[in-house]
Amino acid sequence: MRQDKYGRNRLYYCTGQQLSLYDDLLRSEENNLYDTVIADGRKGAMFKMRIDIWLGNGVMEGISLIYMSVCAVFDIRHREIPLPLILCGIAAAFGINIWWIMGGTVTVLETGIALLPGVFFLLTSFFTREKVGYGDGLLLIILGLLLGVYRCFFILSIGLVFSAAVS
Repeated sequence: MRQDKYGRNRLYYCTGQQLSLYDDLLRSEENNLYDTVIADGRKGAMFKMRIDIWLGNGVMEGISLIYMSVCAVFDIRHREIPLPLILCGIAAAFGINIWWIMGGTVTVLETGIALLPGVFFLLTSFFTREKVGYGDGLLLIILGLLLGVYRCFFILSIGLVFSAAVS
């Protein structure tokens, strides 16, 4: 154990990297987290923290990148994205968001706000008679649900800059 810059005792790996808060809590418990029944309280909070760490370390970004790459291949080759692929993505994104809402990770308001970029693009495609495709709006809905509104706007901005540079 060493003290960090704030004077708190922290555990470090032999390589000098600090252990995560989850590992710190896990080492302070008498029983292993996975050998006990997970219920409310400290062990339940540790399990939720572990899930949040797993989902926060780029897993959702990686899943989104793979999904968007598959959709991009279909869009480039066939000029359309298959509806079952979009519906599976929407179902998965809503399922993950319901799980996050039930777990308290996000609120219903945050989920509603995350839908705004996609809804805006759906309305744009409706009023422009599909100059912007419906698939773009639906994919932005999926991205908004999986990554949040800020990352969705960031990805949208990057995409718009690249499309302006190409055209």
